[in-house]
Amino acid sequence: MSPDTKLLVALATLSCLVSPSAGACTPEEFECRDSSGCVTRAQYCDGRPDCRDYSDELSCSQPNATRPACTPEQFQCGDGTCVDQTQFCDGRPDCADYSDESSCPRPACKLDQFECNDGSGCIARTQYCDGRPDCRDNSDEYYCPDRQACTPEEF
Repeated sequence: MSPDTKLLVALATLSCLVSPSAGACTPEEFECRDSSGCVTRAQYCDGRPDCRDYSDELSCSQPNATRPACTPEQFQCGDGTCVDQTQFCDGRPDCADYSDESSCPRPACKLDQFECNDGSGCIARTQYCDGRPDCRDNSDEYYCPDRQACTPEEF
């Protein structure tokens, strides 16, 4: 495919992404500055220019233009970074903003278990406030009663 053909294909694809009715954007859409159309809010500041004039990427607080788009095998974090799809809802936060774990179903803990605040799992109630963090977020050691400090002769 020649460079000119590639450019035409790219422009045709871009024109499909931008709706043709200038000035008629819904509240859920962003209007391109050149009035060439509207793009969805998900496309606004996503690191990929969808407006012909690139205006959907120009006023972003953190320019994403250099950030590559996530592949179908990846999950896009709230901050725009990408992690492998297998890391989505795996019980371990891989995105800096925890967005890969924030909307996952939490495990159901039994009555004799404590549920970690980050949703990563359940621990035995005997491990709650035992002085050793067992949850990844240390939530099993939050709000524990003060313990008496031992003297060197005590355990």
